[in-house]
Amino acid sequence: MGPRIRVLVVDDSAAVRRLLSDTLSAEPDLEVVGTAGTGRLGLTKVEQLRPDLVTLDVEMPDMSGLAFLEELRKTERKLPVIMFSSLTERAGATTLEALARGASDYVTKPSKVGSREEAVEQLRGSLITKIRTLCGRHDPAKDRPFSGQFEPPRDNARPAQQQ
Repeated sequence: MGPRIRVLVVDDSAAVRRLLSDTLSAEPDLEVVGTAGTGRLGLTKVEQLRPDLVTLDVEMPDMSGLAFLEELRKTERKLPVIMFSSLTERAGATTLEALARGASDYVTKPSKVGSREEAVEQLRGSLITKIRTLCGRHDPAKDRPFSGQFEPPRDNARPAQQQ
């Protein structure tokens, strides 16, 4: 299988850090090498831990996701960063700005889920697939589409011609 993908989780919410860490660590090809509750600590951990990818909260008290990204891109041009934000208008605009400033992709934090299991399933369908793709390990057989995702028919046969 090769070496595991090393992920650093940067989010000011302890509950979100735990959810992400538990969900990602359950995958055999992923390893959470560290977490950070602030942007400044996250930058230090990027230097220390050399992750393959960072998940980054948009809104944090000490340093916004945008400021983090700006600092990170001064030294780490190619490190994939997935913005992980709530689905709010303000966060959405900030996420678009983050993409313009060099974020690789974004995932919306699970919301309106009835249980932790539903939140984990939502993450598996979006975040884990994106992590594997950005780190060059996309395996369609492993990645599970999230519910409601459109799957085009695999049959390449042409429709019957009208007579």
